[in-house]
Amino acid sequence: MLHLLAFLARRVVPFAAAWVAGWVVGAVFGLVPGLVAAAVVALGAELVMAWVRQRTPLRWLVRVAVLLHVAFWSWQGVLHTPTTGPGPVRLLGADAAAAPVPFAAGFGHAAFALPPTAPLAGWGSPPRRQALPALGGLGPLGALTQAWMAERGEEGTPRRPLYRHPSPPDRGQALGARAFWLQPDGAPPLALVSVDLVTTSRTIHRRVLEALAADELEAHRLLLAATHTHSGPGGFRRERFAAVVGTDHFDPRVEDAVVDAIVKAVRAARDDATPATIAWAQVVLPADQPLGRGRGPLRTHEEHVGTLLVTDADGRPRGAVVHAAVHPTVLRRTYLRFDRDLAGAIETRLGQELGGVPVLFVNGAFGDVAPAPTPDAPHGQGRLLALAERATAGLLDVVHDAPRHERLAVRCAAAERDMGTARAVTGWGSGHALHEAADRPLFHGSVGDVVADGLLAPLDVAAWSLFLPEVRFVGSFDPLAFGVRVDLQEMVEPGKASGQEALAAGVVRLDAGSGASLTWLWTPGEATRSAGATWAATARTDADADVWVLGVTNGGAAYLADPDTIEAGGYEAAATLYGAQTAHLVGELLDASLAGTR
Repeated sequence: MLHLLAFLARRVVPFAAAWVAGWVVGAVFGLVPGLVAAAVVALGAELVMAWVRQRTPLRWLVRVAVLLHVAFWSWQGVLHTPTTGPGPVRLLGADAAAAPVPFAAGFGHAAFALPPTAPLAGWGSPPRRQALPALGGLGPLGALTQAWMAERGEEGTPRRPLYRHPSPPDRGQALGARAFWLQPDGAPPLALVSVDLVTTSRTIHRRVLEALAADELEAHRLLLAATHTHSGPGGFRRERFAAVVGTDHFDPRVEDAVVDAIVKAVRAARDDATPATIAWAQVVLPADQPLGRGRGPLRTHEEHVGTLLVTDADGRPRGAVVHAAVHPTVLRRTYLRFDRDLAGAIETRLGQELGGVPVLFVNGAFGDVAPAPTPDAPHGQGRLLALAERATAGLLDVVHDAPRHERLAVRCAAAERDMGTARAVTGWGSGHALHEAADRPLFHGSVGDVVADGLLAPLDVAAWSLFLPEVRFVGSFDPLAFGVRVDLQEMVEPGKASGQEALAAGVVRLDAGSGASLTWLWTPGEATRSAGATWAATARTDADADVWVLGVTNGGAAYLADPDTIEAGGYEAAATLYGAQTAHLVGELLDASLAGTR
């Protein structure tokens, strides 16, 4: 054992040097050059260290330098271990109760005018992915290489794109924003916008709100809902974390194009608004014709597809909003063109059935719902059409039979809070035990907790010494669990230049009187089905009330997993960035918003 430890100690410097060289060269030139560089540097450092070991003064100097290096980076690692908890709930705005009155409604559309260098966003693996910053963007080495890669030349192309651009010549479907404007007489308007993006952001929401200041739109009455297509444009998110995992380096031209399209779509919908009637209904899909396939601990579920139909005074359709909960990821990562994917297919299908009127797709609590298989058309456009047909089957019959409302009261409210330290936690064993260990300060808690921290300390020091101060190994004996926690705060940077700020969620109530109402609960992330069902049950005033959960709206907070999903672990749990209570914390925002509309 002593001989093994001595052998490993002699390789610390060569390994660390190869680690740095491999990551840096790999980030700049690619995987193979990075591996070659790591091997060459390791061999060179081994030869240098063999020469140093023959000279006593140099040998001691290197030992002191290594100890100082380990001590410094261990201290940096310790500084990253505390977890800041969530802040208080702050109400952003709420509308007083009002009686239903006549209203006007309109629809509008505008396309993105994207720069030629706009990349594809959504899928984080090859062939979409082209590069990765050193250490995945973690630590100072990751931040420096990511900043270098993101610098743009005269043509606007980054030095080293993280993701591929769509294939020429036409780059795929035209993408854009579709808006629904609703304004009761004598009351401020509501604008719902469906956007062909994988997420939205509060920066975009704020910029759109500023551009529409003259239209009396308030923050809690503007809903920007991403369809979550994984074949949309990247470059619109400012956070380094978003850039690494799926949206590529920030490009202000893409953000400008998105903001401009949303503003134009909302103004077009405002100008299109005329007196209207409205109806809403939903269907339960047959179990043998599903739209989505459950992942995680809840694999089967009852699927609802809802629609809101706007008609003119003569009963002619003017437009619709369709709501379902499913990942629009039929087109896989090998598809290298812009496309609206399943959301666009559903919009197109329903629009055709309604005579060519505009349709907005809004997604639901879809975090653990993948597209269902279609044996007769297992891939590509055929699968899109088959799933779109399933989603819209029988929908029009139901909504045409639903009561039509000529008067509405629209009440909106929203709340926000600081969510605390952003962190990813994954591993083996009880998910709740892992999160509890990850949020516990080092060497605190029970005797077993302190022993677990002590046993894992060598792994922590090794990670910290390799320029990964954000990484901490965590574990528990009761119940048994072992994993890793990654502090993502410096990559997400809430409240700083990223524009992420606090997370917000809110409520829209469409009240037609006589007990007829439709409630939208909008949330900023990808909620799991169980989380969405819990929120909807809280909002439902009676057994027959209609409640839609809207996902990835006015922000992009990764996943919002329910407690059962957190306990089971897996991708959705690891991508829930604000701890085991994330869904509960968002639920408190919705509770405050619901209280504001009553």
